[in-house]
Amino acid sequence: MKLLGIFRFGKSDGSWRPGKKGMLLALKIAGGMFAGAVVVCVAAEWYIYSVSEGRIVEHSRDVPVRAPVLVLGCSPTFMGSPNGYFHNRMDTASELWKDGKATVFIVSGDNSSHAYNEPEWMKQALVERGVPEERIVCDFAGLRTLDSVVRMKEIFWRFDDDCCFSGIS
Repeated sequence: MKLLGIFRFGKSDGSWRPGKKGMLLALKIAGGMFAGAVVVCVAAEWYIYSVSEGRIVEHSRDVPVRAPVLVLGCSPTFMGSPNGYFHNRMDTASELWKDGKATVFIVSGDNSSHAYNEPEWMKQALVERGVPEERIVCDFAGLRTLDSVVRMKEIFWRFDDDCCFSGIS
């Protein structure tokens, strides 16, 4: 028995096998889906690049002077070894302080247990790097990047449309 002329069913053992047309159709569908996924990825990459052009900098010396800086959290260690992301974020934040590019830091991270406290670890690391403790504000509810950015805008820094904040990720 054929179903839509694509697959043949009804062998005595209850199995089915695709016909030639079915295999070709399946390959065309898979190829079309793959091509569509590639187009979507390329379009998303282009959109992100075009929207963020001129807003992302590679070096702290290129950061314009901004009042607040949001430092997104991560653990100082990863699988028992020093976490490069953590140390690079702390180094970048301290460079911004030393270069006079930042006046206050909001360190946002996970604080889900007494033994795990990203904001306090970041605060300690920044103080060790020369940032005054009174210039660091801890955001203990930074479980997700989006939440941290929204809180930065709505709670920690009430700014108008002409002012922005810097983020270290």
